[in-house]
Formats: sequence, structure tokens, C-alpha cells
Amino acid sequence: MAWEALAVSADKQDRPLEALKHRIRAADAPGFPWIRDRARALALLELEAWEAAESWLLWCEAALPGNLEVLLGLSRLPAATRAPVVEEVLARGPRGRVSQIEFYRWHEVSSGIVDRMLASLGEEDEDETAAMLVARGKSAALTGGMDEAESFFDRALAHSAVRPLDRDRALAGLIGLARDEAEFRALVGEGPSDVPVTPSTAPALVAWHAGRDECDDVIRVGQLGLATGISARSFEGPAAGCLSREVGWSLAEQALGRGPVLDRAALVLGQAAGTIPGPIPRPEQPFWEAFEERRFEEVAAFAPLDWRGLALAHLGRLEAAEKALSSAATEGGDAAVIAYGRSLILAQQGDFTGSTLAALQASNAVTSEPWVKTVAEGIALSRCLKWGDAQRALLAALRVAPGYLEALEALSDVPQALRVPASEIALRYVPSGRVSADRWANWYRSQERYTEARLALSWPAGVLPGDSESRARRAVALGRIESAEEQRGAAREAFGHAMQLAEELKSKDLFCEAAARRSLISGEDVDDAELVVLEAVCRSHPMALDAIGRIAALRGECKRVHDYSRKALDAGADPADISGWMEPCSPAEYVDKWLKHRVDAVHHLPEEARDL
Repeated sequence: MAWEALAVSADKQDRPLEALKHRIRAADAPGFPWIRDRARALALLELEAWEAAESWLLWCEAALPGNLEVLLGLSRLPAATRAPVVEEVLARGPRGRVSQIEFYRWHEVSSGIVDRMLASLGEEDEDETAAMLVARGKSAALTGGMDEAESFFDRALAHSAVRPLDRDRALAGLIGLARDEAEFRALVGEGPSDVPVTPSTAPALVAWHAGRDECDDVIRVGQLGLATGISARSFEGPAAGCLSREVGWSLAEQALGRGPVLDRAALVLGQAAGTIPGPIPRPEQPFWEAFEERRFEEVAAFAPLDWRGLALAHLGRLEAAEKALSSAATEGGDAAVIAYGRSLILAQQGDFTGSTLAALQASNAVTSEPWVKTVAEGIALSRCLKWGDAQRALLAALRVAPGYLEALEALSDVPQALRVPASEIALRYVPSGRVSADRWANWYRSQERYTEARLALSWPAGVLPGDSESRARRAVALGRIESAEEQRGAAREAFGHAMQLAEELKSKDLFCEAAARRSLISGEDVDDAELVVLEAVCRSHPMALDAIGRIAALRGECKRVHDYSRKALDAGADPADISGWMEPCSPAEYVDKWLKHRVDAVHHLPEEARDL
């Protein structure tokens, strides 16, 4: 009931996307079944799962006939998909103490008959509230009474007890009346770029800019509006000339993703997220909800040492993560959690081989957390190109933690021709929880959805973190997008900016990654001075060594190819990548021998894992 109360409050503040977050939590929470199921139904409606939403709404209507919120939900179902009984229910209308404004809203969405809408407001009182004045202004605008509408909106703004919400709604009404910028300034009192973007003004401002083909402003205002909780529909419709509907919804998903875990299948079936029975159990940890929502700061603050290290590894705080995991190892922590945490650390340092072997160790740990073992196994198998087994493990892990980013990233590496239907369904949806902008961008880029990838990095100031590390990672992500689109000059500029930020941070790993990617863009034509810096500063970084070897191969410098293929392998670069460029200067069979030697050096790795 508490979550649904927050959702109703958000709805009444013109923030349906925020209400959706609360309703997803309400649907998972214990308590009064009717409230929980109404929240579930309205969440499914917002997600446009029409058939499931209709079923749950009709159950709520049968249990408590005439509830206004249920009827408003039923009225939003597409006419083409509605069951006949829906029309019968809507014809009866709401019951109970329904206010004039609520009746106005009911007629607005259920029938659209203007006369009924106007009649629901009744005669004007002398001491009309600002909210009623706004409602009368909207109704006057619908009937073409623009002067009358302007008067009502102005009176609402001048009302002695006007609430911020009513003021914003009145401003939105005036914006809707303006036909050009001069009239906009006359009505609103300031220019379009000066009007504060709020949940109430955002849809009106989007429509204003869209009507003038000002797409940059459409996207800017839309993103700010989505960040404050407006619905995807109120953005997608007016912005149709600037963005496709799919792109508009992907922006909404990024805003929604900062909240709860969205398990669509569980929501439809009436189950809590991650609880649909599967091959592995849900971790019985008191901090699990925080973990699956990627609230890793909370996990790091309260969890035992092993999980604390894993949370810190997810946050990119590698030194602190390694310290926690080392302490956990000496104190008998969960072997799978410790190995998986180290796998994440090594991956962020560019050590592909070390990360893969650590994931294999995690997957083969004895008497450890099954979910951690399974997700580690799926990631390792994916890197070993064992696509069938990888999908089995990753899908099992995603059943427990829907939208877990690391599992989705590994699943997206499976070639499309080899994906099972369940993988395609899992990849159709998005990562859950607090995902950073650079990870969002990489997620979309890996699917060649470059428009969404760019937009993930371009949310307006105040929405994205402003610290240097976040900006550096976003610069690297932007460079990768530019490189994928063959915008070489722009890519080099982005990577160069990332290098500057990384140097200020004294982050050698980030600097070397950006420098390596920057050099590779120029290929064999890269300036030798640039290579000298890369060799001097990044002499042990896998990605840098790989880049130097690739460039040497392009130039036909076989001695350097042999030297740097060995160095890159020793540092942990991906053996499959290296074998692709080391020939004809050096036989690819060397990679197989090196891999066997490296695997043999790893302790506690079962024979079947060594054969991968």
C-alpha cells in the first residue's frame, strides 16, 4: 500500500514513469492483494502489455466495481483489443466520491465527448481553486475558446493559493495556445528556452519544439522530462518527427532503469521479480534486492567481505575490491564470490585470459552460491565460444536476476544465428538497475543501435554524473561509437579527451585503453611518437600491447609482431584476437601452446574446464 500510495502521488504530479517504478515494487511487495494487483495491472498497462493488463484490471474491477483508477486504466486499452465486457464496465462509470476534476478526467479519457467533459466541471464558483481554473482553461481550449482559455490560465497563475503543480500546468496550457515565438513570449512571459522543464511543462515544450522541427531541443526537453518522470508516450508522440518510437522508448527505459528490477514475465504471471522457478535458487541474502538493482554502494556498506569485494568490483573501485576479496579469502569467504569478483577486476584491467580463468574457477567452486557459480560459468563459456552451454547458464542466471547487465552482455556475444529463442527474448529487454551512461552506450553500440548509444551519453547536464572518471568513461564510449561509424577524426578526438581526463585521474588502465583505441584508428599510419608513448606508459597493459602488435603486423614488422604477440598474451589479451593478426609473421599454433601452459598454471581448475 505504501508503494501504491507513492505511485498515486506521482500520477497526480504528472509523473507516470515515476509511478511505474513504484508500482513495479508494489506488485512484488507483500500486503493487501487488491492493492498489489491493481498496481500490477497499471504497471502492465504502462508497459503496453495489453492483454495481461486487461486481465488484471478486470479482476480488480470484479473485486471492487467502479474504482476510478481501474476504470481509467481500462479506458486506455486499445479499442481493437478490448474484450466486450470492457465496454460494459466503462459504460457504468465510476462509483464513490469522485471530484469534479476527476469526473472531467474520466470523461476526457473514456469518451472524449467534449460536452460531457465541460458539464462535469459544473458552474464556476467565486472562490475557484487554481486547479479548477486550469481544468476550465483546458476545456475552453478544446472548444476553441482561446481567449477564454488564456484568461483561465492567467487567473490560475495569479491565484493567491496556486501550487507549483497548478502553476506548471497553467504554463503548459499557455504554451499550447502560442502560435509563434512572439506570442509565446507574450503569453508565458519568457522564451521557450527559459521555461523550466518540469513534468507538467515538458510535454507542452516537446510539442512546441517538434512543431518547429527543432529536434535538438525536442530531445533535450524530452530527456529532462523523462528524468523527472513523464511517460514515454507523452514524449514519443510529439517527437515522432525527430525520433522513432523505439528510440523514444529506449530513453524512457534508461530513466526507468534507475529504479527497480523489471521482470515482465513475473509481472504478467503475478509473481515477484526473479522468483519464477528455475534450475537455480535465488540467493538468500538480506542485501539481494540492493544487489540486483545495482545499488552496490549499499551492498559494499553492509555485506560480508566476499560480497563487499564483488560489489566494489562492480563499482570499478578495483583496489578496494581486491583488498576486500583478499581478506575474504583468508577468512573463509565464498570461493565463487571471491573468484567472480576477481574476474570482474581483471576484465576491467583488460586481462581477458585472467578474467576468463577466474570466472571458470568461480563456476567450479565447491559448496558456493549457485547463482554466482552459474553466471560466472555462463560468462566464461561465452568467452570460450561454447555458445550452447553459455546460453543455458546465462539464461538460468537471468531467470534469478532479470536484466543483470554482465549476463546480458555475455549473452549478446552469442552469434545471432546460434541464439535460442529464449536468448532473443532476454535480449529484447534492457538491463535493470542503476546502469551508468557509458555501459548503456556500450550496450546499444554492441547491437548497432548507434542513435540510442549516442543519446545515452548526451543526457542534459544535471542528469549524468559530472565526476572526471564518469566523463572519461563516457568519452571512451563515445570514441567507440564514432569508430564503429567510421568517424575516425571524431573518434580520435574523443579518445584523446578520455586520455586527458584519465591522466588527471592518474588512472593508468583507463589512459592505456583510450590510448590504444586511439592509435588503432590510424592503423599503420599512426605517428611513431604516439607509439613510443604507448610503449613507454602502457608496457604491461593488454590492450596497448595488442594495439602495438596489430600495427606492427599491418606494417609487416615481423620481429615486433613476434615480440608483442608474446607480450600481449602474457598480459592477458584475448588469444582469439591475437591469433587473427600474428600470422603470417608468427604461427597461430603458438597461441594454443601458450594457452595450455597458462591453464596448467591455474590451480583448482577441473580437467573438464581445462579442455574448454
